[in-house]
Amino acid sequence: MPSRRITVRLNENLHDHIKRHCDDTGCDVTAVVRKALGSFFSKDEESRQNEGDEIITVPPEEIYDRVGNYLAWGRGDLRAEFKRQFVEILATAFATQRHFPKTPGVKEAYAGLLQISSHFKFN
Repeated sequence: MPSRRITVRLNENLHDHIKRHCDDTGCDVTAVVRKALGSFFSKDEESRQNEGDEIITVPPEEIYDRVGNYLAWGRGDLRAEFKRQFVEILATAFATQRHFPKTPGVKEAYAGLLQISSHFKFN
């Protein structure tokens, strides 16, 4: 079976962990990643679901052009901006599901955002 090349972005912590493992074992990065993926996919579905906090989420590529502004934030508490933008997207999602209720995924996205909203205190 022919192999295919992929590009993966890693956060610094995960990259350092892989590098240390490579240094300790003498394996190259490709071998370590292949072994980790093989191990991940060899587990049954139930054991993967129980890992919970161990799952590392990688943000979509689209954020990398924008995240710098927030990493260098200097205009007060960034959490307030996060909440402001969340309220904006929640309002947009509410209106979208009202205008386009038959569009696949729209109601589910709004419902997902409502679940997330429980992490914010709205006064």
